[in-house]
Amino acid sequence: MDNSIAHGTYALKQVIGRGAYGVVYRAVKRGTNKPCAIKQIEFEDESELNEHMLEIDLLKNLRHQNIVEYRGFIQKAHELYIILEYCARGSLRDILKHGPLLEDDTVNYVTQTLYGLQYLHEQGVIHRDIKAANLLLTEEGIVKLADFGVSTRINRMAMTYAGSPNWMAPEVMTGQGASTVSDIWSLGATVVELLTGNPPFHNLVNESACYAIVNEEYIPPLTLSAECKDFLSRCFQKNMFKRATAQELLAHIWLKKIQKPKSKINLAEYIEKDGKWDVDFVLDSNTDMTPSPTKSPIQEDLAPADFRTLSVDQLFIEHSTDSIVVGLIKTLNELTAIKADATASGSLSNRTFEILKYDKQFNHTALKEKFIDNGGTPLLISLRFESVLAAFFEKSVKLLIQCGILSHFDSLKNSRLTVLVSYCYRTLTSHDIWNQWCLSHKDKISACVNAELTSTKYIEAEKLLIHVSMIKDFPLSVPKLMLFAKKYKHLQHCIFTSLNNSIKRTIVNVPTSNLIHGKLFYEKSNFPVTIQEWLLEMITHVKRKATDPFVELCFHVCHLNNKSIELLMKDGHFLALTKTLLKSSNHSSLPWCLNLCSEYTKNLKAEDIGTMIDIGISSLPIANCLPNSIEILLNCFNVAQQIESPIVLHNESVTIGNHNIPFSLLVASFYQDNGRFDKYITKYTKLCSLPVGGKICSEVLKQERFIGRIHELFGTFKTSLIIQIDLLKFLKVLVIQTNEQGKSSYFNKLETLAKFLSSNWKNTQTFTPIKQGHQKVGADSVLIHQLCQDIQNLIVM
Repeated sequence: MDNSIAHGTYALKQVIGRGAYGVVYRAVKRGTNKPCAIKQIEFEDESELNEHMLEIDLLKNLRHQNIVEYRGFIQKAHELYIILEYCARGSLRDILKHGPLLEDDTVNYVTQTLYGLQYLHEQGVIHRDIKAANLLLTEEGIVKLADFGVSTRINRMAMTYAGSPNWMAPEVMTGQGASTVSDIWSLGATVVELLTGNPPFHNLVNESACYAIVNEEYIPPLTLSAECKDFLSRCFQKNMFKRATAQELLAHIWLKKIQKPKSKINLAEYIEKDGKWDVDFVLDSNTDMTPSPTKSPIQEDLAPADFRTLSVDQLFIEHSTDSIVVGLIKTLNELTAIKADATASGSLSNRTFEILKYDKQFNHTALKEKFIDNGGTPLLISLRFESVLAAFFEKSVKLLIQCGILSHFDSLKNSRLTVLVSYCYRTLTSHDIWNQWCLSHKDKISACVNAELTSTKYIEAEKLLIHVSMIKDFPLSVPKLMLFAKKYKHLQHCIFTSLNNSIKRTIVNVPTSNLIHGKLFYEKSNFPVTIQEWLLEMITHVKRKATDPFVELCFHVCHLNNKSIELLMKDGHFLALTKTLLKSSNHSSLPWCLNLCSEYTKNLKAEDIGTMIDIGISSLPIANCLPNSIEILLNCFNVAQQIESPIVLHNESVTIGNHNIPFSLLVASFYQDNGRFDKYITKYTKLCSLPVGGKICSEVLKQERFIGRIHELFGTFKTSLIIQIDLLKFLKVLVIQTNEQGKSSYFNKLETLAKFLSSNWKNTQTFTPIKQGHQKVGADSVLIHQLCQDIQNLIVM
């Protein structure tokens, strides 16, 4: 490297990153000692230099809190040095090395990223490489968009192929070009990366990944909230013209759920007052590049008698901060050397506590900072001054771990300190190592979490409980948690979530996306037999914000257990809760409720038919509830037939007993998009097969958009053989029912349908992997051809 860079006003300290274009150093500006990052880029010729200068041209005109700040550049013969703002906490990808993030933390980072993207897009700039590795964090937790090496200004469409494949938008993959909303797709992939540890389709490579991004629908983990899933669906809209903008996403409900405190960072402190960074590049051949030596410890003396006898007020009045630090460290060292008794140790612990307390209240923690700089922290750990550490080092737990507190972990008695250390250690090591460490200290951690949970001032115990509840074989004090949920409402969300985790961690060989639809097999033996009665009791005491995890817990406990479901439904409170959720704007937990309701309706009592019909009808307009809504109504019809309850057809509706079901709602559901169409169409086909189905089928066929809807559905699911077969089974039932109704007026539509079916699978053209989305599966399916032939024969009859 050309050493002349070191002869200016910047001293290079260490390499903090390497990329395709060069090396990034942490450096300090001499004189001010302010940190910065220096990106060193090597180039071969003028054309290559011009490419890199485009990044500088972009950066120098960007001024925003969430964009990494540009501070100048130096050009040498074949090297370019770009001076940038230094982000001390690294990238979000670095944080992910310790495990996925919670939604609360992710919302904070995503909101800041969106503010940065909104600004970029308003300036006409496409970032083109949004991912966790390019989102940096300052010491204060401010997100900074970085790495503009592949960014471009908008000129209708940026037509080059750039970015990281798994984060890349479909239109970029297929060569249509990038736009500002291409960054939004990448943001969605980054949200998945933050919440799961990997971007979508991370297990696929090369052409397979490209094909999946262009053609497949990404199904997010069921553990994500409904608001988060909706946010992702707005990002992963394959039609770029329908995809949300950064401004629109900033108003999304997922980002509004969590009220985040405004950042206290003063940006003015990180911007040079004169604004003239270029003058800092004056070369000085006398400047030495050798890093400055570590500052020597302060050496001011304080008489031992004064240190021990003066009041804390007098100590700070009569002596400098430096001398107090020297006296404190000297006394701590003496106590360590003589292995003093508990009385002497307790006396010094109290003295230390009072000094640090005064320092915090009246001295802006200047003494604590000097104490840390001069190596005092390990002394507090070795002397086990736990009350001091818990009170004054709660925001410096990482330092405690670096100073060796983990080696004293088994002897810690302060439950708050134990919780803080356990939670912080998770961010400093790998996911697997932390899990194993927690299991090796499971009894201690569990006891301390339970002791700290009831505090309303601190939330680390709640966060730690949620994380350890995901660890298989980690014991939870379920009876105690049940008691806490009844007594302390602020803990309900945390406790319900943790109990859900303790069940879901035992699930094996069940795809996450199918948890709510498939049959679950998991271990619930760690739950007391009283949990069903407890759930029943809690229904009327659940805090509104804890409703989602509570309803999910009801599902996990009662699913596939008829007796449990009957007990849950017996006094009507759960059904009342379901109705309340139907009237609210938040429908995220409704699928859990309706899944239990649909199971309950299989053995429905006559007196509950009306209630279940009301629930089925009310949930029909809600897209993510459609499969369960149809199944509830289907079961109500079946039970009514079994008990010989009167079912009467009218022109506009059908009644079961005294309960009316409008045909318009049943028909509209067929034309409504929903995320689980595969489940919906099978239930809907069964409903249309009933005697009442003739009227439903004729009304579906009657709609002007019927043929268009059939085209749309077969186009949407052209790569799914199973859904196409289910659709054909539905059409077969529809034609049979229509023939029995004698509706000859629909013959033209049916004839058009027959022509469509005869030609839909005659495409034999081959395609490249990226363009394979135009290819239809099923052309060689015997069952598809047989169903098409059956339908055509029925139409001709």
